[in-house]
Amino acid sequence: MLQNSRGSASVLFMMVVLPFLFILLVVGVEVSQFLGVREEMQRLIDSEAKLGLERAYSADYLSRRMASRVESLKPYVSLA
Repeated sequence: MLQNSRGSASVLFMMVVLPFLFILLVVGVEVSQFLGVREEMQRLIDSEAKLGLERAYSADYLSRRMASRVESLKPYVSLA
């Protein structure tokens, strides 16, 4: 391989492949964080629904309980 072609292959790698791998890494981290928050919300909703059925709590009470428990997920989840 010529010396000039090896240099251009390195530049191509650094300008194209490394940014692409970095973007894939960032997207992977965001997706895994989203799925983690989604699983946590599902677990929270399931536990509150089970508690509501077991103890016959009112919907208003369960709504307040859920809103207080969602506070730990505040930057990612908001209740309207």
